[in-house]
Amino acid sequence: MIRRLELKNYRGFKEYTVGNLARVNLLVGKNNSGKTSILEAVELLTDGGDVRALDRLARRRGETALPPPDLTRTTSTLLADVSHFFHGHSISPGARFSLKSNDQEELTWEILSPGALPENPSGDPEGYMSTDDLVISVDGTRPWETEDVRRGPSLAYVSEAGALNLRRSIPSYVRFARSKSDEAPPTVVVPQASLAPAILGLMWDGIVKDGKDDEVVEAMRILDDQLTSIVFLSSLGATANDAGGGILVGRQGEAKRQPLGSQGEGMRRLLVLAIALTRAKGGVLLIDEVDTGLHYSILGDVWLLIVETALRLDIQVFLTTHSLDCLRALGWLCGARPDLAAEVSVQKIERGLDEAVALNAGRIQIAVEQDIEVR
Repeated sequence: MIRRLELKNYRGFKEYTVGNLARVNLLVGKNNSGKTSILEAVELLTDGGDVRALDRLARRRGETALPPPDLTRTTSTLLADVSHFFHGHSISPGARFSLKSNDQEELTWEILSPGALPENPSGDPEGYMSTDDLVISVDGTRPWETEDVRRGPSLAYVSEAGALNLRRSIPSYVRFARSKSDEAPPTVVVPQASLAPAILGLMWDGIVKDGKDDEVVEAMRILDDQLTSIVFLSSLGATANDAGGGILVGRQGEAKRQPLGSQGEGMRRLLVLAIALTRAKGGVLLIDEVDTGLHYSILGDVWLLIVETALRLDIQVFLTTHSLDCLRALGWLCGARPDLAAEVSVQKIERGLDEAVALNAGRIQIAVEQDIEVR
């Protein structure tokens, strides 16, 4: 598990540390304090150093840039703008940011000048580069300077404006691609806007194959104790619409299943959380704004579900919230279930400090009981 996280020149943080992490960690703080950035840092670390992760995270935030002039004739698709991952929102040769967990070696993302790449010794046309192209390298090493392919970084072209060009291949004689292996523990991400229907459907397929669908139904009974079944329609699929039009739920005493969308946003959000927990077994679960769509009266039960499932399935969970009710519900859990108290922490994120303020179960309860503002 990640017990300590260190950030350098990453997004809004010049240098920042998040320590005393537990199995379940709630990140709190003001708007634009960097809570989501820390979730993304964990995702980057657990992704295996694949540069394509920057593309995914930037697009999730809507951080995009116009393609270089040589691409505008063939495509109008915006490219991911990776400049925002670097402190100061600008890139130039030598710019870098790094992330580190526990006592492991830092993982570094660095901007290289075009001249950093060696000339193609074979004269292969693949070696052609425009003098305007920069390169982003993960791990801060030069792959042509090491024979250990497993340590080779992932490389990609990037414009001076930060547009990440994954359509253009790095010459093979200097490229050692890094990616997360199939055997690596999973990292499941639930963004504030929830999971895309297609992704939710694929995750549900895996749950059905593993025979875990009854566990999801049981979790959903937090909101509806009459729930008996969940079905994803194969003809429509979860891609029918974002409201869950391809998902039906069965209830006791009702012969006909009803669309999930007619049960309210809380039911869909809880389904997403239950599915994500089940699919994150043995890995990491990241949830942005965990209480979105959930009524305050059930947050205690939701916390119980998250912490108990994290223990049972060996998951480390990182979550964010702006809700005082969510924090109070966690304080209630710490008092009601002292056996689970050591498994949780609250981390107050403030960019003006060098380190997050960590609250263990005892301090969480005191803050809640005395109505101390820690968000």
